[in-house]
Parts: sequence; structure tokens; C-alpha cells
Amino acid sequence: MKESSYAEMKEVPPFVRYVASGNMKDKPVDDVKWSGDSAAPPAIGSEVYVKMNAIGWARVVCYFVQDGWLGVKVQPHDPPEWYIKQNGGNCECHAFGAELGEAPAAKKGAA
Repeated sequence: MKESSYAEMKEVPPFVRYVASGNMKDKPVDDVKWSGDSAAPPAIGSEVYVKMNAIGWARVVCYFVQDGWLGVKVQPHDPPEWYIKQNGGNCECHAFGAELGEAPAAKKGAA
């Protein structure tokens, strides 16, 4: 079994954009891959919506690469109660590009 790799950085490393339609078949397997809908990861300090596990709005604090995949380390603004209970109220989390997205539209009748 291959050992896992992880590194954090303040600058975006060279990467290729991964699109599930198969644009990776001609790319070297050693390239760092970005899975987001955007052409590039958001800048440090940007506000992003982490749709994974309903984390919600967060601020990008740095980049990371884990096992060849590029992601962002973020500071959630108002994480769900389960997240606070599991990690504490001021804990950063990791999100890959595919885990970022548009905030859900407010439900009708919501204040």
C-alpha cells in the first residue's frame, strides 16, 4: 500500500484541472489535480461555500496537496453543531475543489 502524502502551502502549486469527463487520460499521473468547477483554486482570504457535510461559508487560509489532489484549508464561519462538537468551535477544515460550490437558495418563508 502506498504511503499517503500531505503538504500545506501559501502559493498555488502547478496543477492540472481535473474534469470527470476524462481529460486526464493524456496527463502524467504525477500532476497535481484540481477538481473544482473553477479554472483555479480561490485566493487565500477568499470566501467560499463548503457544500461538503454542510460546513457552509468559510475563509480560505492556505492550500494543501494530499495524494496528488489540490485543496483549500478553510476556517468555517458558522459550522454545523456536529462539527463543533467533533472538532471544537475554531477548527479549520480541508476541502477539495469538488466540495466547494454555490450556497443553497434560501427557502421560501425563511427569515
